[in-house]
Amino acid sequence: MKILDLKTISISICILLLSINLKSQTISLYQKTYTSGLNEIGNFAGPANDGGLIVAGYTNVGGNDALVIKLNPDGDVDWAYTYSGTGTQIANVARPTSDGGYIVVGYNASADNYSSRDVLLMKLNSDGTLDWAKTYGTDNSDAGYDVVVANDGGFAVVGETNKVIGSGGGMLFIKTDASGNVSSYNQYRDDSGEIGKSIAKTSDGGYIVANDDLSDYVNFMKLTSTGIISWSKSSVATGVFGSPSVWQVIQTSDGGYAAAAHMADVSFSDAAVVKVNSSGVVEWWERIGNPTVSSAEDWAFGIQQYGDELIVSGYTNNGGPSAYVFKMDMDGNLLSSDIISSANRFGMYLSPGGDGGYALATQKGSALMTIKMNSEVFSGCSNTDAGLSVLGDTYLEDDAPTTFEVTTAPTPADANLTATPYSPTISTPCEGLPVEEISINEDIIIYPNPASENIFISLNNNVTESPVLITIINSQGQIISSFNLNNMKTFSIKTSSLQDGLYFLQVSFGDQFLKKKFILENN
Repeated sequence: MKILDLKTISISICILLLSINLKSQTISLYQKTYTSGLNEIGNFAGPANDGGLIVAGYTNVGGNDALVIKLNPDGDVDWAYTYSGTGTQIANVARPTSDGGYIVVGYNASADNYSSRDVLLMKLNSDGTLDWAKTYGTDNSDAGYDVVVANDGGFAVVGETNKVIGSGGGMLFIKTDASGNVSSYNQYRDDSGEIGKSIAKTSDGGYIVANDDLSDYVNFMKLTSTGIISWSKSSVATGVFGSPSVWQVIQTSDGGYAAAAHMADVSFSDAAVVKVNSSGVVEWWERIGNPTVSSAEDWAFGIQQYGDELIVSGYTNNGGPSAYVFKMDMDGNLLSSDIISSANRFGMYLSPGGDGGYALATQKGSALMTIKMNSEVFSGCSNTDAGLSVLGDTYLEDDAPTTFEVTTAPTPADANLTATPYSPTISTPCEGLPVEEISINEDIIIYPNPASENIFISLNNNVTESPVLITIINSQGQIISSFNLNNMKTFSIKTSSLQDGLYFLQVSFGDQFLKKKFILENN
């Protein structure tokens, strides 16, 4: 039997929902709204620790309170809380942590004064109660827009600050330990200012960050584990004079990166997807919009990779405000575009669903809305063609002249928040939502369960296709490892250095596909 030693990975595994004799796995597909009359808005929906979803957003009646909802795999509420203090609290992103809880990032603004915001970091227990909540701020305005769980169990945050080198705004990177104590506090700025919108862990232990350059550029910044710049690249579509906005970035299976963005000029407002290589050099930049409706506004906000396709979520006002999803191949060709629901707000970050598929959060009417869909962009409601086309664009690129400074970190302050149980009314926009059956072919056997130092995979003789693609994905949707096997029926993957937490194992061969959830324990 062949043993594969993946030196960059360490896994001590307890695989859940993995049984050799199972023939199918159920994935619930749904669209559901949640409201208690507080004008709830969803910013993020991603995988929870147990196969459900964790949703982050805020309420918008009588002030803003941060809102976090834990959903089971069917979209029903396990628990939900608002988190309130003096002024405004906004929750932007929530991620599962290795202890079964969640880390939430956003901002806190005292007395509803947005010019005096602080980064807000909340650590929740598995039942949604507060473990701790801290703010990180200067005497100007600071905000946190995304967070990931670092390899050492701490947290890496990106956002913006107005107190930076020189004048104007800049990107903020904060690295903390598991208790929220700051270990790195870095500020970055080019000639016009930057805003850190999205961060993803990379296979080398560092991070990729997507920034809004407050001129005409989209910026990719590769950072080390402590936030030191490895490289910084900017690019812009030629002929675009409005400032493009970038929203979510991922590392792709080829070692490069892709980002969802928006670009606008006096004559158009369109979605954009940018693909760069592992050094930040643009491979393609495509503008996506409706060629027949000049007044249509199209935005791209979320992006994930599924096999050899990119799935992008966004928003359009064509035919009424709606959430849509389009699919592209890895060369930037548009494969499909579907309006999946009416929504009066964009669908933000696109995340892997806790039991497979994909999820996003938005707003429908005055209610928070969560959409759970499969890889074919079906969530149970009827889709309509979004009418999108690749409009194409040439682009310019350059090294980003980013000024970087390691600065004295502000002392974290207790956020003094109160967690209040929240009991929403749940509604479904369409009836008869299906439960999708995902085939688990018995030709693939994965054992033992639980595992310790090795994962064993056996492919029976009915598997004739080669190569076989093996992919390991973390709970944020980043690909940790991906490799092909040729003419091998039984093999073991020896692993060594991932932190505890939720992961997915994906096995693809021919036209068959297997995706399983697993949890690392006692690493």
